[in-house]
Amino acid sequence: MLLNHILVGVLLIPLGYLTIYAAPHAVSGASWAQVVVRTIALSVATLPVALFALMGTRYYFAAPLFVLGAALTVIVAVTLLVVAFAR
Repeated sequence: MLLNHILVGVLLIPLGYLTIYAAPHAVSGASWAQVVVRTIALSVATLPVALFALMGTRYYFAAPLFVLGAALTVIVAVTLLVVAFAR
């Protein structure tokens, strides 16, 4: 399980940095930045769906804090999608 958390950190921290780097350029209209931000928004939106599909209902709903974390991920994903595709 520790390897899982390390891999998530190694993958999501650069993704967050890339989002922070590309966001101001996306607002100014740079096409590369809009593609990057929209791709990141779509990939973050698939995280809760993939977790639910891989874990199943038995393990998914057995941990209330995990469900809370997944709910926060859904809120972040919806916010990213709205902002990324607003124009």
